[in-house]
Amino acid sequence: MVSPKEYYTVLGVKRGASQDAIQAGYRRMALKWHPQRNPNNLEIAMAQFALVAEAYDVLSDAQKKSIYDEYGLKVFEEGMLSFPGYQFVGDPLQQFNKFFASDSSFVPLTQGESLLGMKVREPPRVKEEDLALNLEVTLEELYAGATRVVQYTRTRLADNRVSTLEEDASIIVEVAPGWANGTVVTFKGMGHQLNAGTEKGDVKLTVITKPHAHFVRRGVDLVYTHKLGLSQALVGHTLEVTLLNGHTIAIPVPEITTSKDEKRIVGRGMPKGSKGPGYGDLIITFDIVFPKELTGSQKDAIRQIIGA
Repeated sequence: MVSPKEYYTVLGVKRGASQDAIQAGYRRMALKWHPQRNPNNLEIAMAQFALVAEAYDVLSDAQKKSIYDEYGLKVFEEGMLSFPGYQFVGDPLQQFNKFFASDSSFVPLTQGESLLGMKVREPPRVKEEDLALNLEVTLEELYAGATRVVQYTRTRLADNRVSTLEEDASIIVEVAPGWANGTVVTFKGMGHQLNAGTEKGDVKLTVITKPHAHFVRRGVDLVYTHKLGLSQALVGHTLEVTLLNGHTIAIPVPEITTSKDEKRIVGRGMPKGSKGPGYGDLIITFDIVFPKELTGSQKDAIRQIIGA
């Protein structure tokens, strides 16, 4: 229930309190009854918040306080010869903003102390902080490009422009061919908004590449590790590789191959994207699998072929 119009009681201070005590009382009660802190009791909170503002408007003004103290509420409101009477016509949120340098009850406190022994609030943010999201994409999507829809939850002001609510939102992401892992894309004004006087925050979307079964990306190049047996490494072979675009290419490897060798196929890697036209290269590395054991005749045959 809304407190009666006894201004000192409304601010939780004793009659005749000093201005320091009145300011401290306003600070305490304004934060207590701020509508943002009472979303489940909004109607009562807004009425009490307005009454706290009215009490502070009266008791922080020397003339109003003097008349109220001497003649009481009835005369103060109805007026007398030298005073026309009082009716609060201010804006409680504007008064709160002026006092705290913010219209939010959740603005973080600084480490500094005021002369009243109260924590001093930081100046309000001009814009809400960024909302960070991740988008996992495949190498195939980064190769060809893709359109993705990202759904997320953000905090926005309710219709009353005081309380906040959680809402579902979505953004359409046009994944460009050649984007690098860790690319950050900004969507202006698609993030949070906690205060009416603060600009909507942005969404910062970071591109994360999913691991691929066959390829590892190295800049604009793709690395493919080919497992082969010892006989293939010695006598040559033809390797078939299915690329990210679905095409399969045959790569002849006629020479003797070691695990330190690399074979480069020009223009078969990732799109260069913002780095310019064209594609990187496909790099083939080799993982030679040796037999775990040989028979005596196999050993003799090898000695005869390559020498002891």
